[in-house]
Amino acid sequence: MSPLEQLGRGYAVAMRREGSALPTPILSLRHRVEGRRCWWLLGRRRAIRIEVFRLEEAYVYPGSGFSLHFPVGTEFIASIPRPFWSAISPLDLSLPAVLAHDFLYGYGGRPPAGTVAPWDRTFTRLEADDLFLRINLEDQVETEKAHAAYRAVRECGASHWGSR
Repeated sequence: MSPLEQLGRGYAVAMRREGSALPTPILSLRHRVEGRRCWWLLGRRRAIRIEVFRLEEAYVYPGSGFSLHFPVGTEFIASIPRPFWSAISPLDLSLPAVLAHDFLYGYGGRPPAGTVAPWDRTFTRLEADDLFLRINLEDQVETEKAHAAYRAVRECGASHWGSR
């Protein structure tokens, strides 16, 4: 069974891209069903399935001049609307990139104490988006998909900044 199949069946797995030098997060996946008003469904209320990733071990992303520390139990989503999955699905992206981006967006670029070193490091929305692109490229994501995801977060992500 592949790591992706294991993840889909509820196992905690290490998701590693071939050729990547990044540390590998140990993740589990659960599905959450929510009723949301979705513009791509013409405003009709529908139940949609959201894939929620959860860290099963602490994870550290060693950035350039800083590091991000994610505790066990950190949950994040790759919020790509399902109609766009034929072009780019959440698992086409680097999970460390999605983790860092979702985390920084949730806290509006001001991560809680103990999760960033140096401790007083803050991020602008542009820095969070640039980090998302850089991690995707470091983790061997196809260049076109990495840039498409970057453009999407630049154009559509402002409403999620500081959402926690």
